[in-house]
Amino acid sequence: MEKRFFLCKLFEKNEGFTLIEVLISSAIFLSLVVAICSLLVPWGRVFNSLSQKIEEEENLLGSVNTLFQLVRYSNNLQSSSDGKELSMNLSSNPLKIYSQGGSLLLKNKGVANPVAEGCSEVCFTVEGSKEKPLVSAHLVFGKEVLDIKINSCLLLSP
Repeated sequence: MEKRFFLCKLFEKNEGFTLIEVLISSAIFLSLVVAICSLLVPWGRVFNSLSQKIEEEENLLGSVNTLFQLVRYSNNLQSSSDGKELSMNLSSNPLKIYSQGGSLLLKNKGVANPVAEGCSEVCFTVEGSKEKPLVSAHLVFGKEVLDIKINSCLLLSP
């Protein structure tokens, strides 16, 4: 006696699929595809908005880090009368930081390089003595407003 599987018995007649079976299986398959897509599309929107927010934060923190390093290791810090530009010397090399066209730029040897994108407004003030200046910076990146103060004196302590 020969054993036959259940599926073999179903397809033993070689009649194939009926039209209604094809339509029902297609409808089930399409409803699954639509359900999966309707779950994935909102997650894509959330991912895009979060990645844009992360990029803005990265620009902000990168510009603060660059500004911090430049102020810490530079001398002869001066802000322009309107506060839109910060001038300094780094190893007897004159540098300028300013905002133009939505970018925070660093001018070095006559060439302006972007430090960060999305910086719509800056205001620099230099206070204190020439030996111990205190730089205040007001930076606006989109909706983020950052007011920082940087002491240019290096503190070497254990």
